[in-house]
Amino acid sequence: MVTGESSMSFADIASLIAEVLQPGHFFTRHGLSLIWEHRQAEEVPWEIYLGRLLPPAHTRQRRTFAAWNIYLKEGTGRSGEPILAVLLDSAEHKLHVTRAILSYVWEGYDSGNNVILSRETTRWVRELVGSMNLNQFPVEGALRKSLSPMIFQAVVGTSRLPLTSVEAPLPAFSLGQLAFFDRQAPADQVMKTYQDLIRACLWTDLGWEELAKLLETILRTIQPTNISDAARLFAEHWPKRRRRKDLRIPVLLRTLFNDVSLSPYTQFVDNALAFVQCLVNQQILTVTDQCGFLSFLLCQLGRHLTAYDLITFHHRGANYPDALLLDAVLKAYLTLVESKPELFSGQDKPARLRRRGLRQGCLLRRFYEGHLVPDAPTSPGENARVLPPPHVRVPEEQLLEPAKRKKRLYVGDPLTGLLGNAVRRIFQQSMEDLFQSEELRELGMAIFIDRPIDESTLLSHEAFSQAIAARRLTELDRLAKELNLDFPLEALQTELPKMVVAGLSIQEIHCPSKPIVSLADARRVSEDFVVIRTLPGSLIPLADRLDIKKIRLLVRLRDREKPEGALAIFDEKMNKEFHWGARSASEGRPR
Repeated sequence: MVTGESSMSFADIASLIAEVLQPGHFFTRHGLSLIWEHRQAEEVPWEIYLGRLLPPAHTRQRRTFAAWNIYLKEGTGRSGEPILAVLLDSAEHKLHVTRAILSYVWEGYDSGNNVILSRETTRWVRELVGSMNLNQFPVEGALRKSLSPMIFQAVVGTSRLPLTSVEAPLPAFSLGQLAFFDRQAPADQVMKTYQDLIRACLWTDLGWEELAKLLETILRTIQPTNISDAARLFAEHWPKRRRRKDLRIPVLLRTLFNDVSLSPYTQFVDNALAFVQCLVNQQILTVTDQCGFLSFLLCQLGRHLTAYDLITFHHRGANYPDALLLDAVLKAYLTLVESKPELFSGQDKPARLRRRGLRQGCLLRRFYEGHLVPDAPTSPGENARVLPPPHVRVPEEQLLEPAKRKKRLYVGDPLTGLLGNAVRRIFQQSMEDLFQSEELRELGMAIFIDRPIDESTLLSHEAFSQAIAARRLTELDRLAKELNLDFPLEALQTELPKMVVAGLSIQEIHCPSKPIVSLADARRVSEDFVVIRTLPGSLIPLADRLDIKKIRLLVRLRDREKPEGALAIFDEKMNKEFHWGARSASEGRPR
């Protein structure tokens, strides 16, 4: 037996791993092929420090595992490391999932005369995705429910906020070459086409996140000529596996873009927008659905870029896929406004919200016109990955020194040249909407990400800055002049200070000593931010420990007695229910 508390033998666990990793659960495309290998005993360099696997050059420790490896086929051989692997440590009663990425690394070499120099080379770098203690899984079903999602995360990334390499998708997934879905009764062969994905996976009991990644895979792999057929086939199979009426395709599209990693920038955005247009053309979605989805994207982008602008964050604008997404979505939206102005000109709330999307999108695009960016959107971590053509490596100086960048956003394509007469009329109305407090407040709204409990719990918070809203009024006034439109700047500047937004001052939020993502980042943007609420959707993973319906804010506050701060929960009336102190959320709800 592998563990005294488990009813599974080594053979049971080995059989389960082989079942989860069988080829029928995988999708490959665009010339990518996989090689499966099982080894009863494989010795590898192995040392884990702070949850991360150290490179072989940084450790002398080695361990022997039973290994289930999946390699990339390269010519007549295979990749230097398995792109995915499951390692069984029978001595420690543990299971590990790893992956490997071909990367640019530096190595030392002997140049002669006892002189050691360094040079850049390429090498497969193995990463630890996660580990499981087999004592916690007494039966096969429980183990599979943890192993399968871990392999899924090895492919798509472990977080929707990819700040570290292991949190980001495998390059092969981002390029539409590889995916993994644990489906019922898979065939012996890997899935090869978007038709295979739709017909095989929409019938299985995939979770909501997996469904979003399924659609993402389809959109990343298809060619533009196949989008219409993919939309038709997806819609045909969607009703057959949906059990709840509220889980609609527009909701899935929102989840898709909330969770997607857009870097490296590919044809994904163009494919996604064309997919939505095909759904409308085929009368699967209405134009109203399309307006609502695009307006949502523009407003979300507005809030995101208010929180994390391309000047202070995103490696000082080196990673700018959001700006490219903004451009693509706004242009699609402008086409809708021009062709269906009646959907945007009414006095009802839906029409006003659609105008909000137009106003926020235009405001941001005009703000970033001419902004210096690298030749392609990337980050230092992603730039260390070896990507196939046509993706080129960005010179490092462009990432680190904005002055060395040569490319400017939206050059030769000014916003003023994109707005037709109908759009300008609707835009004029959207500026008049600002006399409503909800619309005026939107100018200073932002969404910040926080990990107040641990690295696995990612929360999102709405916050408002009156200073940013005031700056946006000035920017709107300048844009209105360029468009020869009227803007009541002085009247709105008088209204803005009267607006009261209830919440918690950002000055009360704990500032971590380490440079990690936190709500305290808001201070780098504006000192007057007020945190309004923790978004309910981000609290869902805590539902088994907390009554999330009664939570308005879950934040880490400053505490003079505790350097790490203190977790606190506030109810809808901003009453502090309790202090969590320095305890971990895994200890359960305080009593």
